[in-house]
Amino acid sequence: MSRRVNTVRVALVTHVEQHNGEPYRVLQLEPTHPMSTDRPPRLYEPVLLGFAPLAFWLRGFERVEDQDGGYSVVQEWHVEDA
Repeated sequence: MSRRVNTVRVALVTHVEQHNGEPYRVLQLEPTHPMSTDRPPRLYEPVLLGFAPLAFWLRGFERVEDQDGGYSVVQEWHVEDA
């Protein structure tokens, strides 16, 4: 299992996307610095797993596109104040 560490300040951005006529809630981390290109994959159908004074945990699905169309994998995020 790979681990991605994002050490820039980010904003949580949510929206709804349609895939095959079905609505999906989507969460993105958007860097607040305009020159940053460090963006983790979108998190589909996010669920809050836990919350602490300086951190929170989310679980959802990442969509991975391939030559056969794509598939989803479970993704967990641990977000904390740097």
